[in-house]
Formats: sequence, C-alpha cells, structure tokens
Amino acid sequence: MWQQKTVTHNADLADTAVNAALQSALGEALPPAELAEPNATQPQAESDATRRQLIPAGAVEVLAVTPWNSGEHSRNKRDANWYLTPAAAQEVLKQQLAGTSWQSAILVMTMADNPGQLKGQLQQLAQAFETSGISQALRRAAALEKHEEEKRFIAGEEITVTGQKPSAGINALSIYRAASQGVSVSEAIASDKSPAQMLQAFIQKRTERLQEIESAAAAITSAGGAITYCAIIEGVDLASAITGTPPNEQAPLCCIIAIGGSAEEIGKIKEATGL
Repeated sequence: MWQQKTVTHNADLADTAVNAALQSALGEALPPAELAEPNATQPQAESDATRRQLIPAGAVEVLAVTPWNSGEHSRNKRDANWYLTPAAAQEVLKQQLAGTSWQSAILVMTMADNPGQLKGQLQQLAQAFETSGISQALRRAAALEKHEEEKRFIAGEEITVTGQKPSAGINALSIYRAASQGVSVSEAIASDKSPAQMLQAFIQKRTERLQEIESAAAAITSAGGAITYCAIIEGVDLASAITGTPPNEQAPLCCIIAIGGSAEEIGKIKEATGL
C-alpha cells in the first residue's frame, strides 16, 4: 500500500505571464488621465485557465494522526514524550476516515526513533508536500526536541500568579477618548492626498505585490522532493482501503497526514504535484 513518490509541482503553477503583462500596463499608467481607459490585460487574465484548473476550489480537508493527538504519554512527570507506532497510527486513521464523506485521499507517513529524527523527517516532508497538518506536527516535534535538550523542570517549584490592577492614570485619561478620536479624524483629513497621488500610490503597491506573487509562484516549482511513504486511496469506503502491515510497524514515533475530499479536487492536487 505504502509507496515512494516524488512531488514535482506542475510548471503551469508558476506561469506569471499575466502578472508580467499587468506590471507593464501599470508602469505605463498616467493617472488620472487614463482612469476611463480599459485594462488591456483583461482578456489575457480571463484566459488564464490552466492555473485556475490546477488549484482546488472545493472542499479539501486534512486529517493528522500524530503522537500528540492519538498516542500514549510516557507517564513520566519529567518527560514530554508521546508514543505512537505505525500500526496504531494506521488503525486510528481507519477510524477517522470512517467518519468522513471523502471520495479520495492522499496519505503521507513518516516514522522515527526519537524527536530529533522525527523533526528532520517532517522538515523534508514539508519541503516536498507542505500542508497544515505537517506544519503543525513539525512545530510539535521541534518543541519536543527542544524540551528533551533542555529539561527545565524544577522539582517542588511553585508558580504564583498575581492579578494586575488597572492603572488609575489610564482610567483617568479615558474620559478624553472621544476628543482624541476627533483629533484622529482631523489628522486623517489633513493628510489626504490628491486623487492622482492616491492612485499612483495604489499602482506602486499593486506592482510590488505582483512582484511578491511572481517570486512566490517561482518558489512553488523549485520545491518538491521524495516522499518515502505515500498512498493514494479512492472509493466510497476509504477506511477499508487501508490494508496491509505498515512499514517498520514498531517505530515509537509516527505521523500520518491525510488530505481528502471529492475525487475531482484530489485529482487536481495529484495533477499539480505529479503524484
């Protein structure tokens, strides 16, 4: 069931031809004389269908089976370790899938012998196939590794929490709140710019944002990588599709992330990532 897959993001996701054309058009804008001129890049933007079809628009959900939400604590007061074997994680995943209405799902699994190793594997997994579930698991693994390194528990230490009293000075000044809000309004009006200046500022901000989007889109296709344990399941009963013995079933730490939804939306993710 579990196979090695390689994520290669579809090059069309980084197609920024529309962005480049819009940046060029913005650079040629001469406000406010051209306010009534149509946007020359509109037809090109309307035909930007390839990227639009690759991006899921429906309901795609994520399930995360991790040692912290489905595992067992070490039962040591001075220890923050939680344990979850791949076999146990697979059974938990079956139970969670039974409660969904998914038609298809992409599953990724990682296993480790210690928190540091788990963090390293989750980092590699996040580079290849970043999801909210993997990001959350990575943060927990990093916190667990740090805890294991520092061990800052102090036996017998008592922590006293004291309330904070409101400042009399702040309360006294609150009677001037209405006046201060009036001053803020007058300052805002005084700082108003001409329509030409406001439009030029907007053009500059949009140009900068387009550049940010272009850089981010280019980073999509440069990411990717191998996923050692990946599975794609389909059908009306996804829980029954979880079969076989998981690899290294006695590993003490395991995380399984499932991305699921309609067959159409998961098909888009498969196409966009090359799975």
